[in-house]
Amino acid sequence: MFPTPSRSSSSRTATGCSDSSGATSSPSLASTRCGAARDAPIEPDGVLDALLGEPVIDVDSLHGQVVDRLASGLRVEARGFRASRLT
Repeated sequence: MFPTPSRSSSSRTATGCSDSSGATSSPSLASTRCGAARDAPIEPDGVLDALLGEPVIDVDSLHGQVVDRLASGLRVEARGFRASRLT
């Protein structure tokens, strides 16, 4: 149903980022909307683990979100690293 994520950067271009259809953002937006891929470790034995079979995937993200507590019945599927933790 959904395309399998790839660790390859072949879908990205020098002037911007591309989506699954191959459309790219304009060069002026590339520096503000398309960041370097970050690692997102997948939690073992979860849905993403079963679907992807990868311990870590690359995600393009320039924002951060924090969740204090998950609602009952929910579980963490993947975690992101803060940029300061990568250096």
